[in-house]
Amino acid sequence: VRGIPSDLYSMDEGFRNYITVKEGEFSLSDADSIIISTETAARLKAQVGDTIKLLTAKVFPGRPVILKPTRLMVKGIYTSGYQELDMLSAFISQEYGEKLFKEDGSRMLGIKVSEPHDTSIYAVAEDISSLDEGLYVSTWEALNDSLVASLDTSRKFLIFIMILILGVASVNISSSMIMMVISKRQDIAILKSTGASDSDIAGIFIFMGLFIGVCASALGIAFGIAVVLNINEIIDFVSNALNFNLFESDFYLERIPIQLSFYKLSACAALSVLFAVVASWIPARRAGRINPVEIFKKH
Repeated sequence: VRGIPSDLYSMDEGFRNYITVKEGEFSLSDADSIIISTETAARLKAQVGDTIKLLTAKVFPGRPVILKPTRLMVKGIYTSGYQELDMLSAFISQEYGEKLFKEDGSRMLGIKVSEPHDTSIYAVAEDISSLDEGLYVSTWEALNDSLVASLDTSRKFLIFIMILILGVASVNISSSMIMMVISKRQDIAILKSTGASDSDIAGIFIFMGLFIGVCASALGIAFGIAVVLNINEIIDFVSNALNFNLFESDFYLERIPIQLSFYKLSACAALSVLFAVVASWIPARRAGRINPVEIFKKH
């Protein structure tokens, strides 16, 4: 349960961009208001306007724990698209939160940075912790350490699969070019008999591999970008066509976030072209070593 400023939703654009109000309104103007998530609303079978009870514990030295029920009215139902966060978060006004939670450590100050993925956030955390010995500072990566590690492992595994796919495609390119060298032996013999050197013949096939790599990379990246930009719509279409929800209710994301990186796309394209050129080197070398005299004797 998070006590936040009553005007946070209207004043903080970043907060508003990640919170979608499904029902009611994100208003904490009334002291007894609470904003719950769609996941919480489904589990409690609560709707906007319903009253729910919040149990808070009071601890006194030498006495048993006292549970205090507080009646709160549901003003709105929200979703962040991240179900694990939705299941754990409900919002009340900061003033009411200070009355309910007076224990040490119940206050938290969130600081936004312009580059959350930059290593400078660690320097910022160290500067803040040095201000007061009583402050406990943690970065978003530390708070979500297991999730970040899982996503990083998945990303590396997908990169490994992509490299394997490029390797298989390169073998296919190399096999096709070897068959082409065999079928074009007479033409290669004629070129060499008219003065073409081994490097000239090999250069023709290496250029062919480069051309195949550039065209295939351009088409593949264009198709991939088109699919990625419309991945959520494609999933919705397939789900409706098959009458089957591809995203189960316990999936941690409601929508797949999309972020394209020009640097990473360029690296993928360069790697694809490199694989194609390397795959064409063996058949190109074989073509350059063809002896025209032996070809003319056979044909």
